[in-house]
Amino acid sequence: MRCLLIATFIAVLDLGWGLSASPVLAQGTGDSSEFSLTASEQVASLADLGRASLVRVIRGEEVPGQATPNRRVGTGVSMGDGLFLTCAGVVGPARDVLIVSADGDTLVAHVKGHDRRSNLAVLEAPGFAMPALPIDQGALILPGEMVVAVGLGSPDTPTATFGTVILSKGIGLGYSEIEMIQTTSPVFRGYTGGVLLNRRGQLLGILSGVVALQEDQVFIPEGTDLVAGILHRGHMTTITPSATTVAIPARQAMQMAEDIAEHGFVPRGYFGLQVEMTRSGGLSDSGPSRGILVHQVVDGGPASRAGLLPGDFILEFGGVRVHNPEDLSFLVSSRVPGSSVLVRFIRRGSRGATTVVLEQAPPVDWEPDWDAALAGQETVNPSEPTKVR
Repeated sequence: MRCLLIATFIAVLDLGWGLSASPVLAQGTGDSSEFSLTASEQVASLADLGRASLVRVIRGEEVPGQATPNRRVGTGVSMGDGLFLTCAGVVGPARDVLIVSADGDTLVAHVKGHDRRSNLAVLEAPGFAMPALPIDQGALILPGEMVVAVGLGSPDTPTATFGTVILSKGIGLGYSEIEMIQTTSPVFRGYTGGVLLNRRGQLLGILSGVVALQEDQVFIPEGTDLVAGILHRGHMTTITPSATTVAIPARQAMQMAEDIAEHGFVPRGYFGLQVEMTRSGGLSDSGPSRGILVHQVVDGGPASRAGLLPGDFILEFGGVRVHNPEDLSFLVSSRVPGSSVLVRFIRRGSRGATTVVLEQAPPVDWEPDWDAALAGQETVNPSEPTKVR
């Protein structure tokens, strides 16, 4: 049976987040003749469009010519009005970071807040007036769609990469309300917090991490190839995808960024229990055959105060039937703290109901290893692909 701790960060445990390496350039064909000049120009144009709204985010001290253990480098994207969105793994616990535009303009930015569960952070730099990218408002991002990833690494880092949107077994980050975009576009050191663009130059997602590519679990439309490649110094080169780059969908990222900018965190409901899948609700044959079983209740938490007990079988949350832990996680985290929610359950074969008052989800502790994995330490040769440890 699979367990899920509601309102607890699970990406590192369930996904092996940060345990696999990104594509290796040595696998590239080195042949740019496969692409027409028009295609190369299109990727370059999208890269220029993206870079106009990006800044390089630097945390820690720099020692020229040396790798600096506490130095983290990533990318931030303009939200307008002197605000920038980046990844929490880039800024870590820092209160201030350095931001550098593609033109070399430099300024100290204040970290307004972060949300470790979604791996997002918001920076404030009133002196930087940069345009915000238009956001793709489409309801669906389809597998097989070609996308371009743009980040600000070192001068030797590729200008942009391109790839295909893919589907594989549910990759989520922290909470299941965040269904990550998955693509074969490779990422390089400094790309974390960068942007994923569609062919129209609209923002699809915020680059967040890398996981191993399991080709036998990948879905793309029939006749579509797993395409990946880089644009570097005006030349396009294909490579063999060996990892999946994941991005937080732009609309959700910007909604959470607005909360972070206003509150310093994301208001998110917390239930305070651990659940697992079960095939029996303890009723007769005509009753529910699948659902979620309360495995553990956090002492003094919302579920405990509402009278829920280990062994209870949850049927509904706020009038919505729940079929699996992901359903409950989504429903809980989508409610604001202080919400009163009616929960229907079964206990020892009898139906019951109780009202739960949700709390703010507790903060997640910083994990240095994961922090290093997402943003990466600066190296003497930063042009190498990101190596996630």
